[in-house]
Amino acid sequence: MSGALSWARLAYRQQSWEVFLLVAAAAGVGGGMLWVSSQIESLRALRDACLADTPQLCDVIVGRAYEPIQTAQFLLQLSELAPFAVGIVLGAPLVAREIDGRTAPLAWALSGSRTRWLIGRVLFVVAIAALCLGILAWTSEIVAALLDPERDLGRDFNFADTRGPILVARGFGALALAVLVGAVVGRLLPGLLAAILVIAAVFIGFGFLDGAILKAEARVVRIDPQTGTGVLGDHWLESGLQLTDGTALTWDEVARRGIEAEYADDGGDGCWYESQADFTAGRPVGCEVAWVVAGDRYFDVTVRRGVMLGGLGMLALAGTATVVERRRPE
Repeated sequence: MSGALSWARLAYRQQSWEVFLLVAAAAGVGGGMLWVSSQIESLRALRDACLADTPQLCDVIVGRAYEPIQTAQFLLQLSELAPFAVGIVLGAPLVAREIDGRTAPLAWALSGSRTRWLIGRVLFVVAIAALCLGILAWTSEIVAALLDPERDLGRDFNFADTRGPILVARGFGALALAVLVGAVVGRLLPGLLAAILVIAAVFIGFGFLDGAILKAEARVVRIDPQTGTGVLGDHWLESGLQLTDGTALTWDEVARRGIEAEYADDGGDGCWYESQADFTAGRPVGCEVAWVVAGDRYFDVTVRRGVMLGGLGMLALAGTATVVERRRPE
């Protein structure tokens, strides 16, 4: 236990400024979320009371009630970006600073094992990242629930990328990638820049993969021009056209196939026609549909995303261990 505490103290001294700034920032954003939550509740109660009593005099109160909602949405956007910032700031310098400062040979010699040294350092930054992002995961759920109080966010994809435990999982994946990039580059500033590019590329690819999995699992539903897809909380992936033979195509696929669907009756049945004459004759090309994932599957999808991000992080850390074992710093 004392050995672990010694490694933690050493890791903290080497990254004290990063740790302090990130914890302070997480506490600030989390505190801001709690404060704006209280403002939303109090002003909403005041607005509802006014509307029930003298609705013609409530314009000012209604405007005031909307102000904290804008702030809350901005804070949720910050929480979506936070995992990448935390991962890069804590992860990229972890190995790169030692190599760049030529202290790696001494640190590895004193630890007796490069892998043991790496595990100790990684565990420390993972704990700090989990603390920072855990604060945001908790407070973001509170804010999101207040923004849509009538919805069960446990069965709803609303704000899915900006709230809850997925922030922690995303941060772990970004952190592990940043550590790997820093170890490969072996320079502090270039490592930071390279980590930003690599993390951006990897997570864009992850987004495409996740979208493809969701698309394969999604159900095709008819779009009602009056009510949309219908079920509140479902995750709408994309829209397209279901041809009269039952084939469902995205709008991009419709364009690539050269299918003419130029005319739709506004407010009608949601079907598209080649021309007004076809509409009059009742000959549609197809009717508009959407690919949606049911809100009931929010928990399952979040768990799967977390497992995928965790696996990505573990692969990156395994790669880092290999790099560290084989690295020969000058």
